[in-house]
Amino acid sequence: MILRRIRQHVTAHNWFAVSIDLVIVVAGVFLGMQVNSWNEDRNEAQQGRDYRARLIGELYFNASLCHNQLNQPELALADLDNAIKVNPESSIYRVGRCIALFNKHDFAGALPDCEFTLGSAPDDQNMLYAAAMSAEQTGDKAKAAKFYKHLHDLNPGDARAADGLKRVGG
Repeated sequence: MILRRIRQHVTAHNWFAVSIDLVIVVAGVFLGMQVNSWNEDRNEAQQGRDYRARLIGELYFNASLCHNQLNQPELALADLDNAIKVNPESSIYRVGRCIALFNKHDFAGALPDCEFTLGSAPDDQNMLYAAAMSAEQTGDKAKAAKFYKHLHDLNPGDARAADGLKRVGG
């Protein structure tokens, strides 16, 4: 449409209208490029924020590993909590928190993290056992039976699964 109008104005020798049409075209192209540039800047800024959050989460996670090595489970757990606050969707932080709480015998606290981890790795036998034991210790025998059964299906020779199924009546 714009090209047709420009052609009509050129053939009519209406140079003022031609220049106005060209200014409109150039302005449109410029605005389109500017919007694209703003969008790229916005995406890069978001990507930078995401990288920063992941890096901070990793620093907290590494600090928790160091505190575990130094036999400071409370500090390790606090670091894992901070890592999860920064990046709540990270399974590895939830694995660490599940194990830390399980080792403290805080089964009610460990169970949600174990279940979260099983969402991305449903056949992780260690997490299945931790989830089953946590559910059993909190009195949720149906949930414990489900985890013990899945563990037994994955590894029929696993005595922990067979014993757990007997205890919870599964």
